[in-house]
Amino acid sequence: MQRLLTLCLLLGLVACRVDAAPQDLDGAMHAAWTGFDAMEDDEAAALVDTLHALVGGDTLAQDSRGALSPLVVEELAGLTPSPDQDPADAPGMLLVNPMACALEDLAAALIHLDQDELYPGVYLEYERVHDGDGEAFLAGETDRLGWVSDMRVEILGAEYTEQVRGDIRRVSSGARPFLWARTWLTGPAEFVDSDWSFEQDYQIELFWERAPGELVHAYGIWREMNVGGLSAEDEGFVNVTLNNMVDWDEQTVALCAEGRP
Repeated sequence: MQRLLTLCLLLGLVACRVDAAPQDLDGAMHAAWTGFDAMEDDEAAALVDTLHALVGGDTLAQDSRGALSPLVVEELAGLTPSPDQDPADAPGMLLVNPMACALEDLAAALIHLDQDELYPGVYLEYERVHDGDGEAFLAGETDRLGWVSDMRVEILGAEYTEQVRGDIRRVSSGARPFLWARTWLTGPAEFVDSDWSFEQDYQIELFWERAPGELVHAYGIWREMNVGGLSAEDEGFVNVTLNNMVDWDEQTVALCAEGRP
């Protein structure tokens, strides 16, 4: 879900180059973003089969990274509120990572209202309200759930507030059951006493089962953010963001092992 940037890691970061994702993988992640609402379950299952083959899901043993091409205005149609910013200003990045977790245990973590309890130290304040019945989603009585999250965060001593809308969808058909999540920043974040900016953030995630208790996580993010002279155009920024994604996965695997939430 909504992951944050911990820039203090940059002081010790030796950045490695993040190469562009193969064109067909880039297209598949764009299809995952644009198809979230409209794609039928069988089409979505076929998309995950394609992703599984593209990333070598059967043998994936460690995280794999890449850059995604920017979204275009047409790919933001249907978001509420409608973004005013140009998505060409939000570079894309991709993480694919194996996870040891049962799909339903993961679902409980993803929709948990008190994300600050599951991931301590990430938020100064966090509040989420579901647009729907979370218990019904976990029970399989509905395959979709939405929410709005308001949060206050600190980065390198600078505080900002943001609001994020999110949706999650379960697809049980096909060979690989999966969870499909999407979040976006509803408007520019508001920094306190700082000229830093966080203008756009669009995230798409797919978690599919490759074996009982084993998942593959494909995570695409498009972000326009400028902090301390660094932006999503910089390799150091990208590497820190992707490292934080891996850390989130590791914390989530630990939650699954503990049976939380």
